[in-house]
Order: sequence, then structure tokens, then C-alpha cells
Amino acid sequence: TCPEDEDGTTIAIASGGLAPYQYNWDPVLPNGPYQFELAAGDYDLTVTDATGCTISSSINVAAKPDVDFLYETEATICYDSSNGALLIDSATMNLEFSLQSVIFNDDLVFDGLPCGSDVLYILDTLGCVHSEPFFIPCPPEVIVILPSDTTLLLGETYEINSVTNIPDSVTYEWMPPNFLDCTDCPT
Repeated sequence: TCPEDEDGTTIAIASGGLAPYQYNWDPVLPNGPYQFELAAGDYDLTVTDATGCTISSSINVAAKPDVDFLYETEATICYDSSNGALLIDSATMNLEFSLQSVIFNDDLVFDGLPCGSDVLYILDTLGCVHSEPFFIPCPPEVIVILPSDTTLLLGETYEINSVTNIPDSVTYEWMPPNFLDCTDCPT
């Protein structure tokens, strides 16, 4: 069965004794030798024949192994942009990928992603769909605080002081540049 799915199957074959047989499963399942839609795990079975003789056995419905692959994420350039990326390193594993769990393909790069949490869905060669959460980092939001509007008379000067939350990472461009002493400084 696939991990986290309930699609396993088991068949118990009883022989000897006197038919008909009663099949008692633990955990409780319908009476009978055929069991479908089983989750991975251990199941115990006691078979009782028409004379009351019993025999017990256990079975393990194994889950197919999880996929193992490497990936890395690239942060968005700006706080609210959608230019992050997920880069998958598994060219030799015959896996297919999807971000919506609908259409799978063998693309190893998902770009144009916004920052934040998302889930990558992986389809393996056995038909199992696995999920892997990932996070696209984003830089902090840039906040610039300017003084309130000021009216100037012709010939007056005024120094505009700006304050930002990330002063070492900001470049300035004042527009329009007419009548400014500096178009790329914070004041």
C-alpha cells in the first residue's frame, strides 16, 4: 500500500479441518478471507472451522517506502513578488512532481513562486503520491517613512529625511530629479 493510503489487500487461504470457516480479524474487519482497502500495519487472523478448531496467524501489510530526494529553494527578490523557485535534485529517480497534486511531470524547476509555505507532491513509479512541505523565503518588507507634505515658497529649501527599517539594504531614487541636490541619497 502507499504510505497514508488505505489500498492494501490480503487473502487468507484456509485448508484442512471442516468447512465452513469463520475469519476473525484484529483489528476488526468483515468476516471473510478477502480484505481490501487496508492501511499499512499488522493484522492478526484467527480461523475457526465448523468443529471449533482454531488456528491463528499474522500478516503485515507493508507500506511502500517514502521517496528520498534533495531540493533547495530560492528566495523571492522582493517582499511581495512571485519570483522564488524550487529546485529539485532527482534526475535519476524517475519521479514526477506537481504543486497542485493534479498534473504531474518530470520538471525539476518550479519558478515564479511567491514567498511562503507550499507543498510539493511527488508521484513515484509505484503510483504512490507523497507530499513534501517547503518554504520559499522572502526578504523583509521595505518600509520607508517620509515627513508629511510641506508647502514651500519659491526660493525656500527643505531637507527631506527618510527613515527605513533596513537602512543598509536600500537604494534611493528621488523623482522627479528637478531642483534636487541629490537623487540617490536618503535625505
